[in-house]
Amino acid sequence: MAHSDPNIPSSSADSDDFAPRNSSFSAYDPSRLSGEGSPMMMSPWNQSPFAKSPWSDAAASSDPPAAVPQTGLVGSLVREEGHIYSLAARDNVLYTGSDSKNIRVWKDLHEFSAFKSNSGLVKAIIISGDRIFTGHQDGKIRLWRVGPKDPSVHKRVGTMPTFFDIFKASVRPRLNYKGKRSFPIKHTDAVSCLSIDEEEGLLYSASWDRTFKVWRVGSSKCVESVRAHEDAVNSVVSAGGGVVYTGSADGKGMEGYSNWDSIPSAKY
Repeated sequence: MAHSDPNIPSSSADSDDFAPRNSSFSAYDPSRLSGEGSPMMMSPWNQSPFAKSPWSDAAASSDPPAAVPQTGLVGSLVREEGHIYSLAARDNVLYTGSDSKNIRVWKDLHEFSAFKSNSGLVKAIIISGDRIFTGHQDGKIRLWRVGPKDPSVHKRVGTMPTFFDIFKASVRPRLNYKGKRSFPIKHTDAVSCLSIDEEEGLLYSASWDRTFKVWRVGSSKCVESVRAHEDAVNSVVSAGGGVVYTGSADGKGMEGYSNWDSIPSAKY
């Protein structure tokens, strides 16, 4: 399906060099059989004695069949430019991120606009008001703002961590955060997922570097870094009140973490 490319603005202010990194987890594990992960193989209904029971035959029932809600595909959005890694939606607007480094915007199932980062394929997207947070392969989070007059325009307004914060941490590592122990403020591998706690003003980022980090949205500062798992962290979700859950390639489905009592007010 052919499409003409819209004009994609590139953020010239972002001078980061793209350096792909590898996760310690591989989907091509030779010891893993594809059939072992099949939902049909693992389903209890596949082994159930009721599967062959005459009582399960709809024709044997004297009751009229109940109305079943119809569910089906209502449309497809096609853009041939690589793998789609991330999605975020609000109302009738959908954002998609791919390995082309483009973030495309779809409105009412039609392509609406697009914007591009100079480095780092887009692995995570989250929407907060008129701001869009994107997580990238290069270990950084980028912040975009929707144009107040033209919603098709998206301008990059920040990077987390900032260059100044990285420089300050490298020169005076003990001063990463007031009175706290030193901790790394930048992910060393791909940012795989993002979650936001709107009430507390905290953004959570998880990475293939086995950590998740806590960011204060108002200042774009990293206020905590937690070594959460023994393998890549693939999912993170905020439950509110400073509680966050993570899922990892190490086989541990979720780990809960308590409130960040030592972090000063993080609200916007």
